[in-house]
Parts: sequence; structure tokens; C-alpha cells
Amino acid sequence: MSLKRMAQMLCVLALLCGCVFAQTTTATLQGTVTDPGDAAVPGASIEAKNVSTGVIRSTTSNAEGFFRFDSMLPAVYNLTI
Repeated sequence: MSLKRMAQMLCVLALLCGCVFAQTTTATLQGTVTDPGDAAVPGASIEAKNVSTGVIRSTTSNAEGFFRFDSMLPAVYNLTI
């Protein structure tokens, strides 16, 4: 195999490796808790319950009412605030 052909193969492999690592199987669930007057609600307790497994994850909203769940598996969730 020629040096040029080997270099081309290495470039193709490097590009394919980048595509493989770009795939993910988790997601982020985020939002903002507000009251009826559209004001942020800091310190609100938020629970996300996976309907199929029953696993519950909890967090609290920050001073701006923002909350975030990272690395959520694809599923149906019940969100309770």
C-alpha cells in the first residue's frame, strides 16, 4: 500500500471516529418555574419521575426560577413542581 493511500485511510478513520463520539443517548430537561404573574419562583422543588422505571430525580430552581436535569435517559417522565 502506498504512503498516500495509507494517509487517506488514516484521515477517513479519524473523521469516522469523530462522528461516533458525537452520538449520545441522553438528554437535558430544563425549564423555568414562574408564578401566575410571570415572576420567577426561586427554591421550588422539582421532581422528574420515569414512568416506566419509577426512578425519581430531584432538583431545586435557582434565584431566576431556572432548573435543569442533565443526562436524562429517553423515556416518559412525570414532572412535579
